[in-house]
Amino acid sequence: MKKLVNLTPHAITVSTGEITMTFPPSGDAARVDTKNTVESPIVVSQFSNHDLEISVPLNTVTTFGVIGLPEPEENVMYIVSAMVAQQCLHRTDVIAPDTGPTAIRYTDGPMKGQIEAVRGFVRYANISWYENEPFGDEVDPDDFDLDMINKIWSKMSKIDNASNVDNNMKKGKK
Repeated sequence: MKKLVNLTPHAITVSTGEITMTFPPSGDAARVDTKNTVESPIVVSQFSNHDLEISVPLNTVTTFGVIGLPEPEENVMYIVSAMVAQQCLHRTDVIAPDTGPTAIRYTDGPMKGQIEAVRGFVRYANISWYENEPFGDEVDPDDFDLDMINKIWSKMSKIDNASNVDNNMKKGKK
């Protein structure tokens, strides 16, 4: 059995259909360290009134890794934001609320459209880790399918901890 630690500043409610549970914030928060750089604005003139041009601000966000994420701990998974989870592709213990189409949203009132609960969690993976892995033919992103995803997660579940995932992938080991 796993313990889930919520490293977001929000309570996360999960509804499986049979049971609803809320994971309160732990008091610690994992976040992506970023720096915003103001770029030249984008001048847009694609309107029916061709005399109209608008200048839209553009910022470049540079990421510098994740701060506030504890080291892996046996039987513990960390709930983080999708942005943090996407920076932690090497960590199998990092999950984010699944805010996609299955999320339960408020249907009226001032919270209309906002998420009331999620039905589960997501974990992110990067197929480039597995280019040198012995899956048979070289992985082509255009042919990426559920069978390949299942092979990847099966392989990852056999690895004891996140540091082994990173080391084994670099060494090209099974």
